Amino acid sequence: MNYAVPVLIAAAVSAIALPAQAQQEGATRARALEQADTRFAGLDADKDGVVTPAEVEASLARRAEESGRPVSPERAKGMFSGMDLDKDGKVTSQEARTAAGNRFDAADANKNGVIDPGEGQERQRGGN
Repeated sequence: MNYAVPVLIAAAVSAIALPAQAQQEGATRARALEQADTRFAGLDADKDGVVTPAEVEASLARRAEESGRPVSPERAKGMFSGMDLDKDGKVTSQEARTAAGNRFDAADANKNGVIDPGEGQERQRGGN
């Protein structure tokens, strides 16, 4: 596996951790999990419940072509590491849901189950 593949995997899988829509004000935890499920299903091309490097590479190649935005290797590696909860080098649908829930909970500063005004923006800036 060349160096680019882990970066591609990390960037694509991180997209299901907490979609941007789920960080918007008024978003609920349930909606964040629904979005994570939808994005995971889109990545899992063979529908075996596991996202593989080949599936992620194909998906990310399409997304990168559309957006033209690269992801730094360091950031991508950290995101993938946060998704691969059992550290086996692949991500299951349950790992994706758990990671999405964890990220939503971290963004939901007042723990009311909704991203309130300022919470999503604060999380994106790196605050709590």
